[in-house]
Amino acid sequence: MPKFKIMTLVPDWTGSIGAIGTETHFIKGVAELDVVDETAAGRLAYFRSAGYGIEPLDDISIDDAIRRVTMTTVQEYAELERESAELDRAAELDSLRDKVAKKRERQIKVDAETTEIDRSETDPTTGQSLLPPPPDSDRVADWRTYAVKNLGVTDAQARAMSLQELRAEHRRVVDAEGKR
Repeated sequence: MPKFKIMTLVPDWTGSIGAIGTETHFIKGVAELDVVDETAAGRLAYFRSAGYGIEPLDDISIDDAIRRVTMTTVQEYAELERESAELDRAAELDSLRDKVAKKRERQIKVDAETTEIDRSETDPTTGQSLLPPPPDSDRVADWRTYAVKNLGVTDAQARAMSLQELRAEHRRVVDAEGKR
């Protein structure tokens, strides 16, 4: 059952508001209201319309609390069915997202294993490396673009690498080129 903290308009006021038997008792300007029936929902609606401070003590909004206690059983069943269907759809979407993520991970691994670029190409006339010089900046975006275009790193791999890792990959490729 939803519970709300109600604060009076007059700070520290102590007393009761409402009809005998259904009144809300305030102590030092604060009362707690359990919204368990239409009468309590009516009091909550009154407090809101009169400008009282209201804080939910549960994870439910004022409108939802009022709606839930004023629904018929058929309406409540239909609402629960709708919520259940939404939860099922959300679970299906989560499952699909997981499958897509796993498929992407597998594809990245396959790309990494099958993408072997011959980085040792040299200019036949000069004998110098055709590997362009690295970026002359400290921007990670520049180095990622360079790594994807020149070092055989996939876009996903480059996005996962830091600036230091990208520079280390460049050094590794240059060192491997020198050994060939």
